[in-house]
Amino acid sequence: MEFCVVSAEAGSRKDAERFYRHIRRKFTALHRDKSGYSLRFVTDGSVVQAVFEGDTTSYSFAKRSIAIREKLSLAIAEYIVSEREPGIVRRLIIREYDFPEEEDRRHIEQSALSLLNPNEEEVRERRIGQLAQHIRKFLEEHQELHIDGLIAFRMQEYTQQLRETVDYVVDEYLLDKQYEEFIGLLKYFVHFQESQIDVVNLMHTGGSDFAIFDGQMLPLKAAAAEGVIARIADHELELEDVIVSSLISLSPGRIIIHTRDPEVQIISTIRQIFGERTQLCEDCPRCKAFLDGSRKRGKSALNK
Repeated sequence: MEFCVVSAEAGSRKDAERFYRHIRRKFTALHRDKSGYSLRFVTDGSVVQAVFEGDTTSYSFAKRSIAIREKLSLAIAEYIVSEREPGIVRRLIIREYDFPEEEDRRHIEQSALSLLNPNEEEVRERRIGQLAQHIRKFLEEHQELHIDGLIAFRMQEYTQQLRETVDYVVDEYLLDKQYEEFIGLLKYFVHFQESQIDVVNLMHTGGSDFAIFDGQMLPLKAAAAEGVIARIADHELELEDVIVSSLISLSPGRIIIHTRDPEVQIISTIRQIFGERTQLCEDCPRCKAFLDGSRKRGKSALNK
């Protein structure tokens, strides 16, 4: 007699094979099992089924049924995460966001899937385990399970997690796009702005701390350029990016950035905006005199 039937929609032969593979992988030795259970696969149009049959008169029927539900729950959870999740995420993006360009949709989809399933195997296994626990409870109460119906009507917590992940990725993507547009406007402005000073030495003393000097290493007052920024775009610079406003106001012909940490975001931003005008210096006499001296003074202050 039928013990359990699991069904899924399969639009193609490849879809059917993926379903079969996930189920079969968990039950490779079932045909040699002497507990009275068997597994067969059925295809009916676009629906595929895994049919488990068992002999209720078998002594080990009840005990083995628990183990089979356990394995089957894990197989279904792995199938959903591996094979169905990308399609669910894609439909969420199409249905809930208006991105006309396929490139944008693809980028958001891949970013969301990367967040959901990072390289850390532990994270993925934990998600699959939580999903399997929910599926196992359903199998304990029902003999038939249709995966598409389960996802649509019984797994709101799971689909909500996907929706929240997509929402987060979309917000980050739009912020990045806005930032890129803003940087582009600044680059455009700088390109046509007349240079006010030949050389600026920008000393990066750590974090978001900078000191500005001219070509003779005389201190320059950081000039505010709020008016310039306001004319370019309705965008407020972060506090640590005020240096960008000062550099735009000074409009130097060349910017020498002296730093021990060239990978920080603000330096990347300055190099994006000013392009070929920037020159990166990590070890010169001026660096040694100013940056290394600043570090020693900072350590002395900490030790007091």
